[in-house]
Amino acid sequence: MKEIKKRIFSKKVEVPFAEITYLAVNDGESSAGQTPLRKHAQLETYRVNAKISHKQIMDTEKLHNVPTFNAVDMIKLSLENESLMLQQKLIRDVIIFAGEHGYKELYTKSQMFFHNWLGYTPKVRIKHPDLLFQKMVTLSSLIASKTRTGRRCATFIIVSPGMAARIINLPQFVYNDPNQPNIDQSLGIIHSAGKLGGRFTVLIDPSMAFTDQRIIMGSDTHESEEGIYHVYMDPEFEVFDTVSPADFMTYKTIQLSQKTALVATDKAHLKFLTFEITEKPHNIITHLINKIFKK
Repeated sequence: MKEIKKRIFSKKVEVPFAEITYLAVNDGESSAGQTPLRKHAQLETYRVNAKISHKQIMDTEKLHNVPTFNAVDMIKLSLENESLMLQQKLIRDVIIFAGEHGYKELYTKSQMFFHNWLGYTPKVRIKHPDLLFQKMVTLSSLIASKTRTGRRCATFIIVSPGMAARIINLPQFVYNDPNQPNIDQSLGIIHSAGKLGGRFTVLIDPSMAFTDQRIIMGSDTHESEEGIYHVYMDPEFEVFDTVSPADFMTYKTIQLSQKTALVATDKAHLKFLTFEITEKPHNIITHLINKIFKK
């Protein structure tokens, strides 16, 4: 979770609403400078819960036979991990959506026409594996030109495990320090594998299909600038007893409530690109053929 939270601006608040202020680059060639803008966020409550009978609690604690072992605390840790996975998915989905919007702005008029009419999405063709890094650098520079900062190129990519295997084999890829343990990887959370060309932090999302050929590219969001903002409150646990009407057994319910909100500024999409790569020519004809045979 910490890796993907580094890519956006994350802030803890004490009340279930927040005000976000940022500087927006003015439109038009004649415009100069930046305009201060603000957005308001209303935090929503997300809940995860688990239920365990009192008999199961006693049996579990007796089985482990450890004085400090507490079955309820173990469930709380599991719920915290589940809550982090949910927040991670929310952040990733917002980044993907912003990237799809940003990529559409690169469409030609004919590509946009066929996209609206037939659902055609142009892919990025890589004729040779060694050209993948070069193409990513080119697209990264487009992010800098679109945001009109001249310096905020893409800083990270999110890929599937299968796509990561291809990127790791590139000569420009450098692994992270092997002496630093990667706990997120063992938990199935989005984690960093290393750096590509000294430019892109390569994040692997284990929840993406192995065959997913998408690359989600983006530039980190810093405070007071366009991008994606994450505001949250400390999680709250509630433990209470319930009686099941089915077997009249007493159960202990543990519930975790997390208030959080994701806010994208008006031009956040300019900092992200979500595209799919292919080795084969991808045009409207191949799209129609694939669409017919899939039916």
